Amino acid sequence: MYAIPPLCLLKQQYNILIIRYKVYFSSFSNVTGVNR
Repeated sequence: MYAIPPLCLLKQQYNILIIRYKVYFSSFSNVTGVNR
């Protein structure tokens, strides 16, 4: 068992977090009508 998650797993979760943030931000700007 690892006390710290493997680097590849951490990187995968980090990528998923960035993708979710981008999707959330793009949908939010679509709702407000602001295009960047």
